[in-house]
Amino acid sequence: SDEDPHAQGLGVIPGTIRWLGTELPRPQMQWNQLTIEPQHAGDPMFAGLGDAPWVYFVHSLHGVPADPADVAATCVYGGVVNAAFRRGNVFATQFHPEKSGEHGLALLGNFARLARGVAA
Repeated sequence: SDEDPHAQGLGVIPGTIRWLGTELPRPQMQWNQLTIEPQHAGDPMFAGLGDAPWVYFVHSLHGVPADPADVAATCVYGGVVNAAFRRGNVFATQFHPEKSGEHGLALLGNFARLARGVAA
């Protein structure tokens, strides 16, 4: 991580954590629109969110996976920012679903439905 080079992450999605590369204020504290990466357009986590859902961010850093295919969605904040990630059965967001209104609730509902299916 750029924030603490000695800190080890969980290693679930290999890569690094980088500062937002922008002259804009940090942290980014605002609503922003997601661009879902084409290879992840059919991901069930995004079901019912539409093509460009609005979600809420509060962050100064973002994940940069070793494998760019792990990036499921991006947004623009002074440049492209990785905003959601998928690797196998792991899905992670850089934004706050719990603060993201109807799109966040839809995403959390998708998570609950998918998790219920895995646990069954």
